[in-house]
Amino acid sequence: KYMSVKFIIVQSIAFVAFLFLISSYKEKRKKGILFKQFISGLFYSLHYALLGARSGFVNSIIISIRNITFSKVRKNQKKLSKIFIALFIIMGIITFNEWYSVIPVMGASIYTYNMSGTKKRVLQGGLINAGSWAIYNILAGSYVGALAESLVFLANFKALYIKKSSYF
Repeated sequence: KYMSVKFIIVQSIAFVAFLFLISSYKEKRKKGILFKQFISGLFYSLHYALLGARSGFVNSIIISIRNITFSKVRKNQKKLSKIFIALFIIMGIITFNEWYSVIPVMGASIYTYNMSGTKKRVLQGGLINAGSWAIYNILAGSYVGALAESLVFLANFKALYIKKSSYF
């Protein structure tokens, strides 16, 4: 099972998603960051769909839509955050199938709430979000995704508590 062609393809798609995610942190403008994270989310969506991880699939699509929306809309981001959080919760209820399917809903909701805040709040939300997704990915069989989110977690931790000027 673990080294089948499907397994390698599915994990490779997560690796491509992770490359887009890493490259997003090198962008200077929020718009560039969110656009690359939009592309990353599309690859993660495909990855979760192939894994049969419904919650990861739906949350990744919502995250992609959120990121592209936030890159285009500058006003009313707090109001938009509330709409996306409601969408995460509603879709989390609809796609619920395992106890751990609520983990990405919580992480994505917290991060979305923090996105319109200070840089420190964004990093704190990112820390919680990455930790949530790392746990979910392990349980859902997304091993590359778990590694990727663990690295994002460490990068956010580093930016918050060790060296505040960079992610990687």
